[in-house]
Amino acid sequence: MGLNPEKCSIVKFGSKDNNLNYLMNGTVIPVKESVRDLGITLDRKLSMELNLGEKVHKAMWVARSLMKVIFTMSKIAIMKMYRIYIRPILEYGMVVAYPRHATDKLKLEKVQNFIMRQVSGLGSKPSKEKNKVCGILSLEDRFKRAGSIQVY
Repeated sequence: MGLNPEKCSIVKFGSKDNNLNYLMNGTVIPVKESVRDLGITLDRKLSMELNLGEKVHKAMWVARSLMKVIFTMSKIAIMKMYRIYIRPILEYGMVVAYPRHATDKLKLEKVQNFIMRQVSGLGSKPSKEKNKVCGILSLEDRFKRAGSIQVY
């Protein structure tokens, strides 16, 4: 089975920019600024900002959509929804695409905090306390745990 040139693309990593054309079966393969492979978006600087932005956007869209159809604000229902539908979006590929900057981690925590605000009875408690009441770890702690599991 051969490669389809229409489904291929090239990302040039690094700062050197040569204007070479790459051909496959006589077809020029387009050069792109970013590429998505196995659900992770990489750009030419190997920055994970695009990947992170896509994850946060998708997770918030799913969270808001689910909040429109959930008729109860019980902790159990919302936490099941979070664990089943939203957390896998946020955590997919995080061993590879771990957010290095504090602002990136805050963007991910924003989704979890949005879900916590939907739980009735938590009010204006700090996010660490909300996580403890709902029985979940912060995203930072889960990423560290996932990395440790991957290593060992």
